[in-house]
Amino acid sequence: MHTGKYGYDEYSKIPQNRPLEVISQLSNKDMMALNKYMMDRVGYILQLIQKAEYTKLHYILDKEKYFGGDWDRPDIEKIEKDTEDLMLIEFSRHKDIEN
Repeated sequence: MHTGKYGYDEYSKIPQNRPLEVISQLSNKDMMALNKYMMDRVGYILQLIQKAEYTKLHYILDKEKYFGGDWDRPDIEKIEKDTEDLMLIEFSRHKDIEN
């Protein structure tokens, strides 16, 4: 939605007859607002997990089921492998520093 060849903010400069898929559907301002919205919510969920506030976490996650359930499932295996790879790199750096 935001990665088109032509920016939504420059709509008047887009050559005629360009396919819609090459035009960003969100302005930079809208994209920044969307990023902020998501970062705030993800940050809050992580804070609830860290503080073990499971009643609030359950409430938030349970409420979300009413806003669509046909999303792609997250690729947990890939994220877990990427995390393990990064941890191995970090741990090997610490070993190198200690030696």
